[in-house]
Parts: sequence; structure tokens; C-alpha cells
Amino acid sequence: MTTTRAGIARSASAVVALMVVSLLIITGSRAAFTGQTTNPGNSVAVTNGVFTDNDGNIPMFSVTNLVPGDIVSSCITLYYNGPSTFTPDLGANLVDNTDDLAKDVLVTVTETTGSASDTFGDCTGFVGGTPVFTGALDTLTPAATTTHLPMTAGTYRRVKFDITVPIVADPFGKSVTADFVWDGTSV
Repeated sequence: MTTTRAGIARSASAVVALMVVSLLIITGSRAAFTGQTTNPGNSVAVTNGVFTDNDGNIPMFSVTNLVPGDIVSSCITLYYNGPSTFTPDLGANLVDNTDDLAKDVLVTVTETTGSASDTFGDCTGFVGGTPVFTGALDTLTPAATTTHLPMTAGTYRRVKFDITVPIVADPFGKSVTADFVWDGTSV
């Protein structure tokens, strides 16, 4: 059998044509098997715990003419509702201490179980409790160590403040203004 140039050209053309057709089929088939899907709008949010008190933005104390040796008391109820245990810390921000009275005002803070029916400022029926802080007002800084009981979801905590100025101090004609601030961390 003799091979002619025309025969070789026809065979080569047939092979090239077969390769082109195969390439088109493979490429077209691959397109049939590719795709993409989307799962849109994913987000993550951390729940907020609710930590409030029953003061209605009214100060616990507005005492005038305090006599050294007298004790003035007031109660406030804290409420926490959140996803985990919360431990509050108490501090006092001295708003006005120009007379330097904060070093002479002695504060005792005690806490016990509270309820939604507690009346702000009223300490009637407050019995026992756990000591949280005892010391001069100027040492009750936000960085002071106060030992509050941990609170879980739906917990009420009644907190009693006793304030006095010792008889040995010279507080006459002086005043101090402070904000009591609770903050804390959930665990």
C-alpha cells in the first residue's frame, strides 16, 4: 500500500478534526458540571444582659444638717437578667469634694436578697446581709475591691448604705457629692 501526500493530509485533517471535536465536547461537558451557590445574610450577635436598679434616677441621699455620730441609711435594689452569671462591682465617683469631706464620710454597704417589690430608699425589713464595703467614701473608688454576691438571670439584690461622719471629724459646713456606680463582668 502506497501512501500519498493527499492520504496523509486527509488522515492528519481527520485527527485534528477529532481532537477539536473532543476538546469542544469536554469543555462543554465541564461547563455542565460547574456551579456556585450562596448562603447570604449570616450574622452573629451577642445578647445583652439587663442590669438595672430601682432608683428612678433619684439620689439615695440628699442629707442636710447631718450631725456627727448620726447614721443615715438608704436602700436600693439591683436587678440582673442575662445569659450568664454576673458579678457587680461598686464604686463612687466623687463629683464634688472641694471641701475634702469624702475622707471623713464613713460608708458601710451590705447586701441581701431583694425583690421587685422593694421600695427605693426604704430599708424597712432589711435584716442581716453580706458586708460589701466598709470605709471612707474617698476609698470607694471604681477600682476599690467590693465583694458582691454573683447574680444569675432574674436575680434581685437589695443593697443597704449606712453613712455617718464620726464625732471626732471636723465636718461642719462641708459637703460632698458622689455618684455610686455599679459595673461588672458576666462569666
